[in-house]
This record gives sequence, C-alpha cells and structure tokens, in this order.
Amino acid sequence: MEQMRIYHQNREESLYLLEWCYGLGRVIVKEIARRNPELFSSDADILFLTLNEAYSLDQGGAHKALAQKIAARKQAAIKNRALWDEMETQSPNIGENLLKGISGNVGKAKERAHYP
Repeated sequence: MEQMRIYHQNREESLYLLEWCYGLGRVIVKEIARRNPELFSSDADILFLTLNEAYSLDQGGAHKALAQKIAARKQAAIKNRALWDEMETQSPNIGENLLKGISGNVGKAKERAHYP
C-alpha cells in the first residue's frame, strides 16, 4: 500500500509539472504575439505555424510569407471544422435509434444503450 501511495504521488506531481509547462507555454505564445503585432491578430494565430516557422520569426523578411501561411491555414481550418461538424456515422438513417458522432475508441458496451 505504501508503494501505491508513492506511485500515486509521483503521478500527480508529474501531471502538475506538465500542466505548469503548458501554462508557461501560453505565456510565451502571448509574448511572441505581443512582439509581432503585424503578424498575429490574436494570440492563437501562432498555432497556425510549425515550430520551425515560429523559430524563423526573428528573420524579418519571413513575416510576409508567414502571414500568408497563417491566412491560408485559417481558411483551411474553417473548412475543416465545417466538415468535422457535419460528419456522422455511415449507417442508414433509422430514426431516433441512430447514434451520431465519431468514435475515438472502438470500446465495448456491455449493457443496453438508451437515451433518458
């Protein structure tokens, strides 16, 4: 039991540290956006760049090309989101008994599924 408690503490600490790193990453992204207002209209725009493209931000001549990539990827993201939202199972329409959505895991069901 003592070993299990130690492993649990280690797991929780590693999760905490991982979340802490994500928080630091968000601070860094906001600072990059603040330093490049001509390129990023919002903090989230940096997410449309690859890591190597983000590293190239200090090369002033790359900004025009990066701005074009961001704009193109934003448009693609809008189309992709619309496609994702419209997806449903390939089963024939069987009325209210049709489950819609995309599975993240095949999983197994043991009991009857029902809608309350």
